[in-house]
Amino acid sequence: MICAAAAGALAIAVTLSHRDDDSRMIPNDPKLAQRFITARDEIARRDARSLGDATSDLKAITQADPGFAPAQASLADAYILAREFGSIDDRDAFPKIEQAARRALAIAPDLAGAHRAIAFVDYWWKGDGPAAVQGFRRALALDEEDGFTHLWYANILADNGDTAAAAREFETAKRYQPGAPSIRIDEAWAIWSAGDDARAQAMLTDLAQEQPMLATIYDCLSFVALGRGDLVGYARELARRAKFRNEAGLSAYAAAVGKAVSEKNLDALALLMLERARNSDSGDHSDLSLEAFFESALGRRAALLDLLSQAESRHEIWQGAGLRLHIARRWRGDAEVMRLLRRRTPPPLV
Repeated sequence: MICAAAAGALAIAVTLSHRDDDSRMIPNDPKLAQRFITARDEIARRDARSLGDATSDLKAITQADPGFAPAQASLADAYILAREFGSIDDRDAFPKIEQAARRALAIAPDLAGAHRAIAFVDYWWKGDGPAAVQGFRRALALDEEDGFTHLWYANILADNGDTAAAAREFETAKRYQPGAPSIRIDEAWAIWSAGDDARAQAMLTDLAQEQPMLATIYDCLSFVALGRGDLVGYARELARRAKFRNEAGLSAYAAAVGKAVSEKNLDALALLMLERARNSDSGDHSDLSLEAFFESALGRRAALLDLLSQAESRHEIWQGAGLRLHIARRWRGDAEVMRLLRRRTPPPLV
């Protein structure tokens, strides 16, 4: 499994096909060079301990060789992966991602991986889709063959609802990184976001059998379950995610959700889910979309309408095509819900 991760995640850590003022692929100092290689291997393992070790190693390298831009870009990618596979939360991770990437660009303005990291922050933390598109296109102009830049570009397009453009980027990503689990997971999520629940469920179930320790799979499966109103399935997948994520807050939430579902206490479940949504890390573009999705899954029309009305008064535009689509699917015969929901749709990015 580590070899498979190295074949895919290693490319995410360092894209060294840069065209910049410092063309070194590794530090000049042999000891730092070996430590850099070790850090790349640690990132490729994609677990909390290895990512923590990689972060420590890369920080030391940036201090010892501050002109070596790939270490800064690698540090940005380590923080990105630590959000999913480590225990760092978004409020801590995103500022560090941006700081490391901007330091890399200050040294090497044409470092593709650093542009990719900034684009990642622009979309997922700042909610600035056009800036993210510009950043990803810049990264691809510098390194067209980076499969994971194509993947992350595909992800934002799918999330925005640009399904056809996202599918093209997924195909390109698979061509450059065939078989990479992260591409398969994200493509399954995009397929769910486009409305093909059965296919997404099948893909994610297969991945869970092949890569049972990847917590992101169970995160996706929990939302797939919620999208069809399956609260038991949500609790089950949430518990599986908590088992492999090793995060105290998530474990407590999963246990409380499991208890509320088993006791069929929908009021308690609603309180838990809505508190979780309100406390979720969403950066500069906090909105009510996740709360609305939860209320929809719980079948609470009045509460959903209240959230949609609040979103209308706040002029919110919602990313998260999958959330919007599955709310619409559940309430497609409800003219009032549909009218307000349609007004949350963002314009195409491409």
